[in-house]
Amino acid sequence: MTITNGGTGKARGWRHLVAGGALVTVCLTQWGCEDVFEVTNPGRILDDDLNRTDAMTTLVTGMSADYSVFRSEVALSGAYISDELAGSVSGIVAANFGRGLVLIEDVNGEWEDAHRARFNAEDGIRRMEEVLGADFQGNPLTARAHAFAAASNLSLGENWCEVSFEGGPAEPVSVAFERAIDWAGRGIPHAQQAGRTDLAMAMQGIIAAAHVGLGNWTAAVEAAEGIPTDFRWDAVYSSNTEREENPFFNETHVRQSPSMFNTPAAASDPPDPRTPYTDCSDPEEIATANPPCVRDKSSDGVTDHIRSEKYPSRAAPIAAVSGKEMRLIEAEAALRGGDVTTAIAMMNDARSLWPSLPTIDPADYPDTAASTFTAGDPLWDLLDRERYLGLYLEGKRLGDLHRWNHPFLDGGQIVNEPVPQRASCIPISQNERFTNQNIPNSP
Repeated sequence: MTITNGGTGKARGWRHLVAGGALVTVCLTQWGCEDVFEVTNPGRILDDDLNRTDAMTTLVTGMSADYSVFRSEVALSGAYISDELAGSVSGIVAANFGRGLVLIEDVNGEWEDAHRARFNAEDGIRRMEEVLGADFQGNPLTARAHAFAAASNLSLGENWCEVSFEGGPAEPVSVAFERAIDWAGRGIPHAQQAGRTDLAMAMQGIIAAAHVGLGNWTAAVEAAEGIPTDFRWDAVYSSNTEREENPFFNETHVRQSPSMFNTPAAASDPPDPRTPYTDCSDPEEIATANPPCVRDKSSDGVTDHIRSEKYPSRAAPIAAVSGKEMRLIEAEAALRGGDVTTAIAMMNDARSLWPSLPTIDPADYPDTAASTFTAGDPLWDLLDRERYLGLYLEGKRLGDLHRWNHPFLDGGQIVNEPVPQRASCIPISQNERFTNQNIPNSP
């Protein structure tokens, strides 16, 4: 007799039922079984039960996990909405993102992940100060918590159209940038006292990026200039559980959903080292692809699958703050100030992280540039390219398109038929509008 997997499972179920019946019979005929079916409710874990010093490491680990989830979520969604990835997917939401259409009912997850990361870091700092007392000051855990609070607010400012906090009214994203600066400014002394120069630099970089969002270029440069080009502070991931994974790997390598087809990132031949890819539609590349390509088309069944290799594993980190971004901030500030020599030098400094990249020759460009972003100006087009490639899939591109009022927003197309005016930011979600009486139900 052959038993299928399903039959085997059913047989096991019956054996468990018979065994259970035998236990009932024994317990009904013998004394001493009073505790077998007794259930003790331990009660809820009270909020005060978490107020213990030995729980603080776990608390900050949770902040790190929440931030990593948020960081990858906003980077992936932003890649679909912008010109970083084609919306070559079977799902309607990501396909709409690829058209530049972002509906409030489609961003509930992004909004919730953003505020879970932000609130848990900010409220966690309050708890840590109460629990740790004198040990709060200069504690490396305190410094890390401030970094997560600052970084969460920064990403809100860079990617949303407007923000709201704790049931309050809709406010301009400048409020999120100001909160990021405040939390980072409070956190830097803790990092310095703890000897954590990495965290101090990370928060200095957050301040620099937040000042960019506010248009404070002098302050942005002052914050950026002391951070080495090779510095990185990452959102971390692992392959332990699905929640801990970098979702880009599953999207690009497992499901083969988004493609780099028709994106500026795939326009270079040979591929730019900052945006590596495998063309799964090319038989020669398929033969050497590692890991192997699943198929030659993306999940929409139509688009050639050009697979991003930026994140080649489930544990690949995503840069949250980087020295290369600081150099590009300095480059943009220099362009705005008319200093073309410094602008090109800063872009070359950022490119130095990839030794195979040739140096930008100033002789190939004019001596002057427009004082603000201007499509068609050779130097601004150069900076646009350098930020696009250097910060690819790091959750920065959507903010650039919005900040520059980039021409791609005027019906730019990768694969999906675009709407006439593409979204340049993420709106406050439908769920927040339903539960927050201070925000109208429609944008």
